[in-house]
Amino acid sequence: NGKVLMFSDGVMKNDNRNLFDDQTAQSLTQKDIEKMRNGGLRGKEIIQSLIKNSETFKAKTEFSKAKWIERKAKKHIIKFRVEKITAYDLCNYNIYKNPFKACGLRGDSLAVLLGNANVESGAVALVFDDLMGIVIATVLERVGKDGLVIAPYHAPSLNVESVEHLNLSEKQKYHNLIRIPSSQIDGEGKGCLSPMKREDLHGVTLGKVDPEAVETSLRRYREEIRAKKLSEKVEAEFIEGRKQRLQRFQMRHTAEELKAIFRNKFDCLVIATKCDPLESLKALFPYLLPCKNFAVFCEFQEPLVECFKWAKEREDIVNVKMADYWHREYQVLEGRTHPEMNMSSTGGFVLAGIKVIATKDPRPVPPAYQPLRKRSRKNPEKTEP
Repeated sequence: NGKVLMFSDGVMKNDNRNLFDDQTAQSLTQKDIEKMRNGGLRGKEIIQSLIKNSETFKAKTEFSKAKWIERKAKKHIIKFRVEKITAYDLCNYNIYKNPFKACGLRGDSLAVLLGNANVESGAVALVFDDLMGIVIATVLERVGKDGLVIAPYHAPSLNVESVEHLNLSEKQKYHNLIRIPSSQIDGEGKGCLSPMKREDLHGVTLGKVDPEAVETSLRRYREEIRAKKLSEKVEAEFIEGRKQRLQRFQMRHTAEELKAIFRNKFDCLVIATKCDPLESLKALFPYLLPCKNFAVFCEFQEPLVECFKWAKEREDIVNVKMADYWHREYQVLEGRTHPEMNMSSTGGFVLAGIKVIATKDPRPVPPAYQPLRKRSRKNPEKTEP
């Protein structure tokens, strides 16, 4: 099928002009390949078998052979590398997996959002996020073990799928992260309205770490499980699940602690939601301390324009700015350096500002400027010569 050329210097050159991809050059079928794979052959051995049973491989150019082997290696040789996941990688993974749920929030947009909100270690942050918990997980990682993240939610439960992917400690996930329904937060800055539904769980007190109380509760639970005559494996799973639930319950904050947190207000405010960002900003803005930053992310520009107008009309907000950020990746190879062909057109829009105390200007108000009136000249009487 291929054409072999002989040059005057005696070197044989291959030519691809007469090669046709009609699926007849390979004698091995898909069933044969599956049989070799199930028989324990490695990927390199399968590729060598494909080369031997290909009628057109020898007629290809060296460049075509390298591309063919590379394509088969991606299919039959599985390579992976274990790395510690970061918030940037998690954000890009969610964009690749389901960009609609992530609302186009890329890793560079997330960095700008947290930078404008001035999220730092040890801060007490108020985060309203319904983008699969990406922003909550990132803020929780940045504030560290000494900070707190209060996460209001309007759905039946808070989506913290991304929090589980960052390998955070149990204390960070259940003590430093406080979940609270948005219906329990007053929009006028009065704090948490209703107390927690439950202060006691199976004899374990909320907010009080007591290993003895946990063991006492588990002892009673073992007796109940043994009465049902379950298998040892199922019994061990039930007891371990109850133990983890009780330990996490002890890490949570009480209603009085939660009210005190809202009374002292927060160091930063971060909003990333599919709902109307203006209503969310109006409800949560009173809980932000003066001289602290806030940042709002939205996939579209129009909702943030309304937030921008609202912020510009207030006297207690300064340095209001809104921008979109575009991150462009490049392929860097020898002789083939160019921008990536497939990339997202936008990473969303970010609105940011600083809350201040609105006070009157102590300087005296200058008097209104009144221009001097021009004196009207009276025409002198004309005298005849």
